Parts: sequence; structure tokens; C-alpha cells
Amino acid sequence: EQAKRLDWLAHTYNNMAFIYSQLGLQDSTAWCLRKSMELLPNIAEKNRPSIMNNLGSFLMKTDTAMARKYLEESLDITPTSPAYASLGTLAAMRGDTAQATKMWREALIIAPDTPSEKLVLKAIMEFRSEQGEWREATLTAKRLMQLSDSVNRARLE
Repeated sequence: EQAKRLDWLAHTYNNMAFIYSQLGLQDSTAWCLRKSMELLPNIAEKNRPSIMNNLGSFLMKTDTAMARKYLEESLDITPTSPAYASLGTLAAMRGDTAQATKMWREALIIAPDTPSEKLVLKAIMEFRSEQGEWREATLTAKRLMQLSDSVNRARLE
């Protein structure tokens, strides 16, 4: 019973962190993630990836080594598109284009035609633009527009 409560509490802090992040309230986001992180050892391993992904994503701006650690540990438990996408972005930040491309491909394989795909394609497009790889950036932008169009059509049906 205690374990279930701690699991629930950790996920609640994790969800609150996500909401605060969307609102741009970074101090509140950090506080909730710290609370969630403190509870991580008490959570069943199978329930950890979503929390670890959020921790990794948040830490990408301040502590890339720790971000990478959480994201890789998350993948060891359950491969997810968000973890691969974030690892791709971290690799791009390091200038490791080959690793970034590999991670982004994995993210797209796991989650085709989902909101995650849109985020991955956006990251690829931005990275290719920053690198001056205009042809690849344009092709990715076209794919992103097609995906957005198909999602919008599906919503109307």
C-alpha cells in the first residue's frame, strides 16, 4: 500500500512538473522534479521511464551529463520515442551528427504518426537548419507539414 502511494505521489510531482514547464515556471518545475527524483528509488522499475524522461528533458538545459544518464537508464527499462528524441538532441548539442541522426531515427521508428513524431521532426528540421543543411531541413519541413495536415484531416473525420 505504501509503495502504491509513493508511486502515485512521484507521478503526481512528475505531472505537475510537466504542467509548470509548459507554463514557463522553471522554479516550480525544478522543485517538482526534485521531489519526483527523491521518490524514484521507491517506484517499481517498470513505472520509472516517464519520470526519467521528464527529468532528462528538463536537465538538458543545465546538466547534460545527468540528463543523458536518466534518458539512457529510461531506455534500459523501456525504449520510448521521447527518450530517443532527447538523446538525439543531446548528441546534436555535442556536435555528434551521426549519433543524433541515429537516435532521432529510433524515435521515429518507435512512434510513427504520433505527436512524438512531430516533435522529433521539428528537432531534426531545426538542427539541419542550424547546420546549414538546407535541403535536408526543407525535406524535413515538408514531411512535418504533411504530418500536420494528416493529423488535422483525421481530427475532422
